[in-house]
Amino acid sequence: MYEDLGVRSPNMKGFYLNMDYKKSFYNNIMWHEGQAYLWNTLSGALIRLDADALMFLEKYDGTDQSGNAYYDLFRKNGCIVPEKLNETNQVLLQEKTAILNPNQPVLHFTVAPGLGCNYNCVYCFEKHMASRPAMTEETQRDTVDYILRLAEGNPSLKYLMIRWFGGEPLLYMDAVCRMSERLIDWCDTHHVQYYAETITNGRFLTAENAEKLKKARVQFVQLALDGMPEQYMRLKRASREDFDAVIENIAGSAGILPIHVRINVTDQYEDVLALTHYLLKEKKLEHKVKICLAHVRNYDNASGEEETARHRSFMAFEEKFISLFGADGPYSADSLAFHVPRRQPANCYKICSFNYCIGPEGELYRCEHHFGMKDRTVGSIYEGNRFSDQELRLAEYRHPEKCRTCRILPVCLSGCLVYSGLAMACEELKKHHFLLLMKNCRRS
Repeated sequence: MYEDLGVRSPNMKGFYLNMDYKKSFYNNIMWHEGQAYLWNTLSGALIRLDADALMFLEKYDGTDQSGNAYYDLFRKNGCIVPEKLNETNQVLLQEKTAILNPNQPVLHFTVAPGLGCNYNCVYCFEKHMASRPAMTEETQRDTVDYILRLAEGNPSLKYLMIRWFGGEPLLYMDAVCRMSERLIDWCDTHHVQYYAETITNGRFLTAENAEKLKKARVQFVQLALDGMPEQYMRLKRASREDFDAVIENIAGSAGILPIHVRINVTDQYEDVLALTHYLLKEKKLEHKVKICLAHVRNYDNASGEEETARHRSFMAFEEKFISLFGADGPYSADSLAFHVPRRQPANCYKICSFNYCIGPEGELYRCEHHFGMKDRTVGSIYEGNRFSDQELRLAEYRHPEKCRTCRILPVCLSGCLVYSGLAMACEELKKHHFLLLMKNCRRS
């Protein structure tokens, strides 16, 4: 049995006649509950192996065995490939193509209509800011003009995707609605599919604002919580009134917009469990919202054994957490959201060609973590891309040797290139990705 993720090797029988073959470098034999699986991280194939299939793969000698059921299955799913194919170079060159190609079918923009926020979270990556500007109406107009110029110049465009960011974007609802109206009108006229999402702390996600976002075709809201009231107040420097208002906003908006409650995880695991129970059972939000976890990383001290240990600990907790959802746990499977590991053309869409993060003064960045850092801008909506040294470093980035020789490179791609020193518990990450993949198969 295998899950078809839609990636196949070319069906070029004539070209492949009399060719030698080999097992794909990106084959990973994984064991789960006593069952062997073959996971190919390049093609995306996931195949449950019986004893004969496992033996065939182990003893495969590189010859063309067309007509053999196991051989045909593995060839079809990219687990047996031409002997001369350099799969690692394929991954790396396709990544460069994704980064540098200006005519991708999807354009992504992360737009911050303002950097003001009603909270002052202790872990916020924007806490360095000396000022928190907001977009003027003129800059809003110019921002939309810039986005549409790039869209009009892309003959391959099929999707325009906007992520409303901040600060707290719902402080700037008028700007969001105003810009959305023009973007939507252009997409409808040019038969381009429009998609938008919002990242919010939820304090202003009233039912009224949820209706406005729905009209602005926001199809997904990610709302950040930090734990039960004591933890929430400590990390957000907020009040109990703030916590209660956010919970009521979630309940009041859940029937209007899809809401993912992102629980920011430091090291207070018991608090995460308590909040999950509170939301889904006590507030009766099961089936109405989805819960996901986000590990709060220490970006100021990103490398070293301490941060690696924190990453390892979080992955172990997340595996236990997702086991609470589904037939074997107290919560329904449809109340869980998590990243499903799959092959990525580039490790972050924001580093690709014309995909930018746009700040409230029209400045362009490659990462939302850089909002407000003038030395991290790569251009502006007025001058375009300056082709800075930062841009060149991203284009010329060479993956570490340990990543180039790793069998999950197509899924991980070395992690974040902007924070390339961010500590990762790599050995555990492979197993963690596989367990997330298995969880997704079970619920689908």
